Amino acid sequence: MANTINKDKDAIETSRKFFAQFWVKAIRWVFGIVFIWSFFNTYGTSIPVSVIYLSLGILCIPPLWNILKPQLIQFRKIIKSLPIPSVTRPLSNISPNLIFIGAIVLVSTIIWSTAFSKKEIKTFKNSVSVTGVATKNVTSDKAIWRIGISRKSLDRSKNLQLLKSDEQDAREFIAGLGFEKNEISESQFNVATIYKEKESGYGTTNIIENYTSTVSIFVTTNKVYKVGEGVNKLRLFVEGKGIDLSENRAEYTYSAFETEKIPLLEKAVADAQLRANALVSSTTGVSKTAIGKVLSAQQGIFQVNSANDSSVSDYGNFDLSSIDKTIRATVKVEFATE
Repeated sequence: MANTINKDKDAIETSRKFFAQFWVKAIRWVFGIVFIWSFFNTYGTSIPVSVIYLSLGILCIPPLWNILKPQLIQFRKIIKSLPIPSVTRPLSNISPNLIFIGAIVLVSTIIWSTAFSKKEIKTFKNSVSVTGVATKNVTSDKAIWRIGISRKSLDRSKNLQLLKSDEQDAREFIAGLGFEKNEISESQFNVATIYKEKESGYGTTNIIENYTSTVSIFVTTNKVYKVGEGVNKLRLFVEGKGIDLSENRAEYTYSAFETEKIPLLEKAVADAQLRANALVSSTTGVSKTAIGKVLSAQQGIFQVNSANDSSVSDYGNFDLSSIDKTIRATVKVEFATE
């Protein structure tokens, strides 16, 4: 009975050791494959890193490690047999694994120093930064024409009456330029009481100087060129009628501006690549240098200027006074050199 129990215990212990060793070997194989795979990925870009990955892969994969283990054990015995106590004492209990890892670090450092001094390390620290530019000329497809008329008088009622007459003349003139009724806004009237200033120049008195009445009219249309002509024609018209024109300006916008951004950025990046290639190819004293992958890219601020205007603002220009515009996009790109 006792023999049977002992046999069962031996079988359980044997199974436990087997599975324990199995999982250890499986984990070592997994890590070894990962390190070897990393070695192939870093080979040619960073010599020290690739050497470390290869060494760790060898350390983890049991068959490869078993080939080197006897040599490392022998090397450990040699170190322990050295006659200098200060050296042998701290190294007496070092395992072959630690010796192997130390050798990896030492070899990698030597390789790194040698390769760096000869400039043979193919890392992406060598780079070139350029700014790519792309422009596109567009025509505004929407205009807002702002018109203001004012009257000043001490007679509030008469002042407003005269202003309404001026407003009617202006509306008829604007409609005669070819704008539809739904493109011309309703008139917005406002009356302000202006008081005389004190003789000291600070503050006002209670004496009324005049009543200032104003009216605003807005023309919103896609007939941008008609608006451009109308601004000048209205100015001449009111001068002949004796109307006080307080505002007469147009704002021109391009509704497809947002949709133009992505294509312009793509063109700017392509332009940056051409500039980088030109810089690298024209550099003397550098052999077989070429543009590699993009390390970083930074979008600049879009500039919307009047046609063919190349001015730049840190906050971005957004021209509203011109019908014909130029959209300018910039991208700063850093390329690796190989």
